[in-house]
Amino acid sequence: MTPGSTIVVLDRANRILAVHSNTPAHGLQTIPILTPIGQSGSEHLRVLAEWPAGDAPGAHIVEAAGEWFVFARHVFAIAPGAEFRIGAFAPMRDFAEPIAAARNQVIYVMLAFLALVVPLAAVGARRVARGLVALARDSERIKELDFSAAVARPRSIAARLAVVEKKRSVP
Repeated sequence: MTPGSTIVVLDRANRILAVHSNTPAHGLQTIPILTPIGQSGSEHLRVLAEWPAGDAPGAHIVEAAGEWFVFARHVFAIAPGAEFRIGAFAPMRDFAEPIAAARNQVIYVMLAFLALVVPLAAVGARRVARGLVALARDSERIKELDFSAAVARPRSIAARLAVVEKKRSVP
């Protein structure tokens, strides 16, 4: 049950057999057992009182006491001709707040991801652009038949070893 939810068990004559509420805000703790639901004075129970006896189980959203609530109902037949009608309701905020919190967490994770990935992408793009600029400069120089440029030395040991390996493998 959610923090603001309530569950009510009614008999076929719409009398309250049991009520449990997680919040005193609905004022249902003081209603005596076997009180007809129409005499309870509760706007929340009025919604359940309007539920016809033969109506199918289901759920719907209704405004009660100035707030939107989810009402669910179910008929539990204990014997032929004897049934309990179970109604439960909870304010929409009980469902909306966790959804909003989850949405905010997803947004925070996405922002953190972007804060990490965008600088890495910028650094990677600059490194690729430097190589492309050098390649364009060399192609312009070669186009003019200028072969006088010094060959760049490899920057790392791994790159030097790769150059040496290439030279050794050339017949």
